[in-house]
Amino acid sequence: RYGLAVLWFSTTKNKYYHVSGEYTSTENDNGRRLEVHDPNLWFHHDSWLSELGVCGWSGITCSPQDNGLDHVGSNDDGDVTSIDLRRNNLRGAFPSDIFRALPFLKALDLSDNALAGTISKDIGHLSGLEYFNFTANNIAGSLPDSIGDMALLKVFHMSFNQLDHTIPYSIYKLEKLRDLDLSRNSLAATIPHEIGAMKELTSLNLAYNSLEGSLPHELNNMQSLVKLDVSYNKLQSSLPNEIGAVTYLRSLNLSHNQFEGDVPKSIGNLEHLDELHLNDNDFKGIIPTELSKLDALDVLNLSNNHFSGIFPIWLTHLFGLKELDISNNAIKGEIPQSISDMKNLRILNFARNDIIGMIPTEMGSLFKLEQIFLETNELIGGVPYQLGELTSLRKLSLHNNFLTGHVSDHLCKLSFLTQFTVDCAGETAVILCECCQCHLHENIIHLDENNRYED
Repeated sequence: RYGLAVLWFSTTKNKYYHVSGEYTSTENDNGRRLEVHDPNLWFHHDSWLSELGVCGWSGITCSPQDNGLDHVGSNDDGDVTSIDLRRNNLRGAFPSDIFRALPFLKALDLSDNALAGTISKDIGHLSGLEYFNFTANNIAGSLPDSIGDMALLKVFHMSFNQLDHTIPYSIYKLEKLRDLDLSRNSLAATIPHEIGAMKELTSLNLAYNSLEGSLPHELNNMQSLVKLDVSYNKLQSSLPNEIGAVTYLRSLNLSHNQFEGDVPKSIGNLEHLDELHLNDNDFKGIIPTELSKLDALDVLNLSNNHFSGIFPIWLTHLFGLKELDISNNAIKGEIPQSISDMKNLRILNFARNDIIGMIPTEMGSLFKLEQIFLETNELIGGVPYQLGELTSLRKLSLHNNFLTGHVSDHLCKLSFLTQFTVDCAGETAVILCECCQCHLHENIIHLDENNRYED
């Protein structure tokens, strides 16, 4: 009861206690506004600090009594095993006393509140904790080494906070950990080799931090990993071949880093992948044909790199793709007629390349398409009237090409089409369109051999 009382008095206003003005904001720093009904109280606080036993308090679960009956409705205080006060208007500095006062705790969920302060070393006293979720608060500072003492921990979520410094090495000792999410903080330093010891981990999310260095080769020891997201960091170097040994991966997001060189051929071993994001890096060379083996892919994003070579026809054999983005590279050649085989495509982005030839009329049979981006290429001919059959189309971007002729009224009458751009402005315009957003054709300057542009 003491630990819960401290939690209440530390994180709510009432006639007995007032939270320091430093911690009274009703919006956490991550932009998630709490739906405040009474700004002085938690949203749900039934029976808290009443004579009823703590097991009857809102959000509290206890272990069963020895006779098999639980404590709910009882006046006795049982062993608290779970606290679930997510999105409940808790505000103020999180009290470390709770770590010492509730030794039987197995689950603690205080996510989506406005808690501040730091995580103290006393968290190590929760040796039986299996689930920890402090997502979307204002917790700052570094994580203590004592996290490594929580040997039974399976889920640890602290995304959308203000954590900084490094990730403590002790966290990699948690052999039972399955889900680690430290995304959207300010963590720095490197990802250490010790991460390979986390053999039970199925999901690792370190996105939106300031991590540097390379991906460790020891990833090949993480055979249970299904999701890996290290996007929006400062990671460098080439991808290790060992990435192809994590064969159960379904989602791999390496975007918005500084990875360079060729994509390793071993990536073709990831036959269970349904999402692959390599965009916004410094990869170069030919798009590896080994990607053609990934027939479970729904999303493939290779944009904003330095890929070159002729448009790979095998891309059109990835029949399950819903999103394909190869924009802002140096891809040459024509769009193959076999594009018609990609019946599940919803988003197609080939913009800012060196693609030539005509827009295939076969594209008009891709009835699920919602967005087409072909701008800033060297396309010629007319806009196929067959595109008017794409009744789900919302965006069609064709400007900065060499298209000519008249745009079909059938295409203009598409009910969902809200963005349609072509080069129909100025005295030199050679394409006519009554429903388009008209652009002046611009002379694109190639800044270097890696196909970076300025308009």
